[in-house]
Amino acid sequence: MRQLKLLGIALIAILSLSIAATTTAQAVTLKFLPEKAKFSFKSKAGTVTKLKALGGQGIECKSVSGTGEATTEELGLVDFLFLECKDTILGTKCTGLNDTTTGSILVHAEWHLRHLLEHPTDVDFVILILGDGTTGSTAAHFSCLGILFTVTGCVASDDILLIDELLWLAGQLEKELLVNFLPKEAGSGDALNTSIDTDNSLGMETCELKTKKEAGTAESSSQSGTGVVEKCTSGGVECTFLFDLTGTP
Repeated sequence: MRQLKLLGIALIAILSLSIAATTTAQAVTLKFLPEKAKFSFKSKAGTVTKLKALGGQGIECKSVSGTGEATTEELGLVDFLFLECKDTILGTKCTGLNDTTTGSILVHAEWHLRHLLEHPTDVDFVILILGDGTTGSTAAHFSCLGILFTVTGCVASDDILLIDELLWLAGQLEKELLVNFLPKEAGSGDALNTSIDTDNSLGMETCELKTKKEAGTAESSSQSGTGVVEKCTSGGVECTFLFDLTGTP
């Protein structure tokens, strides 16, 4: 009996080591290099950035630009400045609560790197809204003709592409990147894609953008827009972007 118990303990130990080894082998490390890199971005010429709630109401902005930086190898901070924004129904200008220019909306956010489980070489940006500078706020606020809108949550990009739109990104040195926020339109019969990889690439979690009108209920929203990430600098020196992907399943 004692030998059976010892054998059982040994088998459990071996199984545990096997599970640990499998988990380690599947874990993916995704790094944005160089460390502490800073960059700027702007919307692609001829494109319009749109925020649309499932109810149909939303806003569109003629351009967006901003700056960002990496605080670690996997995440960082970013500021979006949306310009010439207006309500898509009435056509009235929409302005952020802390903005002094009519039609502009400033949003502070945090970016995270993720990649798709089924496509290990594809990389995505996840944007988590931190606020708009309003004291104690973790949401973005803007007003259209005196009506207050509040936006919270996060939104995930489609695959980050090279400027020539080749899909293979990991391990490439590039000065510019193309980022698409192109979720499927509400009402098209297709569900919005709100499932993203976890940071260790071993599971899934929810990433959802929500918009609330005045004191109403927050609704799931979609964002569309295409931008170019450029002008990488590190320590004041011009650099190139590198997404280092290791430990691919």
